[in-house]
Amino acid sequence: VSDDALKAINPHYIVVSSAVDKDELSIKSAYKTKTAVKEGNVITIDTDALEKCSANLLSTFYEIVEVMYPGVSDVDLSPSSSETAPQ
Repeated sequence: VSDDALKAINPHYIVVSSAVDKDELSIKSAYKTKTAVKEGNVITIDTDALEKCSANLLSTFYEIVEVMYPGVSDVDLSPSSSETAPQ
């Protein structure tokens, strides 16, 4: 996100590449006033996992959701019998 775009929003969570130093965000003017940075809600991910369409992609999104919504991993995501197609 550009600095200009960031000025217009105040996200509760920010997702950044694992190459980004989260501590640096708290001193950068564009980020330090944002709720996500103030509350420590900066999620780092391996962006290489997003470049390939694989199970790693789903796993990465799942990790993001788990940080944002703790306990989501307790939900049974297996399909019910009404959701599966007959063979």
